Amino acid sequence: MEGCSKRRRKPRILTPKQFSRLIVAVNREPCRTMVILALCTGVRCSELVALKWSDFDCKTSVYIRRAIVAGRLDDVKTEYSEGPAAGSSISGGDFRVEAEN
Repeated sequence: MEGCSKRRRKPRILTPKQFSRLIVAVNREPCRTMVILALCTGVRCSELVALKWSDFDCKTSVYIRRAIVAGRLDDVKTEYSEGPAAGSSISGGDFRVEAEN
């Protein structure tokens, strides 16, 4: 079926130490911000690259409204994908990354 994808392997879940190492290793913007957003919310790469400033509500959430697939702007993959990204509440949060010596 065209345009359909099926997960071929189990997602890899990073430990807090691996998470910190990755964030420290990615030190170029906007890549660093994109990696942090993807890791914290679980958005798909296609949804991440389709984000616009209007999708961010700095007081509450990041809204997933579209995706870029095969170079084409499209709707999100499933009806459950549309809306605030999981774990995207950004009010009152405190994000720290500790570099390992």
